[in-house]
Amino acid sequence: MVYKKAFKCSRCPENNTEKGCPVWWEMVLKNEETGQTKVTKACGFTLLPQLMAMVSTDTLHSVAASYDMRNKVVENVGKVIGAINDKLELNFEDEELKKMSSFNSKLLEESKGE
Repeated sequence: MVYKKAFKCSRCPENNTEKGCPVWWEMVLKNEETGQTKVTKACGFTLLPQLMAMVSTDTLHSVAASYDMRNKVVENVGKVIGAINDKLELNFEDEELKKMSSFNSKLLEESKGE
């Protein structure tokens, strides 16, 4: 598509059709608290900082959620391994396995205390 008025910011055509500019964006933004949506139409050079701030905020929330999920998985796996060790009363000859068993038992005890 050939934009006839591309990047002529002093006379912005305010659309992104063939006669407009490819940097003219129309974004639908949703307010998570109220559920309302709003269509924002503006130059991409103006909207880009806002968009990047929103993406970085969402990324931080998803990273925090993944850390929480990882910690819960580790905690629950520790509980399961500790419970298996307690039920089977395994006797370990290998020092590394003994260390793992005692660590998992400690995790189980800590989780019972919470």
